[in-house]
Amino acid sequence: MKTTIIKSSIALVALFLILIFTSAFNSPGESGNYLTMQVCSGQGGFAKIIVIYEDGKAEESELPNLKPGNITEIYTKVNQTLNSISKKGYTLQAVCGGDYFSTYTFLKK
Repeated sequence: MKTTIIKSSIALVALFLILIFTSAFNSPGESGNYLTMQVCSGQGGFAKIIVIYEDGKAEESELPNLKPGNITEIYTKVNQTLNSISKKGYTLQAVCGGDYFSTYTFLKK
């Protein structure tokens, strides 16, 4: 019985110390320096890359309409935009996409 109590006490103290150390080294919440990039790969003028910066400024880049023969061209432009955003000090946090729309969320380093 005593060994069970001692083992439980040691486990609780260890858990408590782990919680203290992990919370001490976590950085405080980010200040909301997010950039969002939306890729719309469709037809009829809807093929675009839209980038919205943390200050609300938006940039649009035209993409060619999606066809079987130009998928590499579209992906190349998306990749160039991703690299450009990275060079400005942003780190990719999340990607969500479907058939024609993809959203990339970045955080300023």
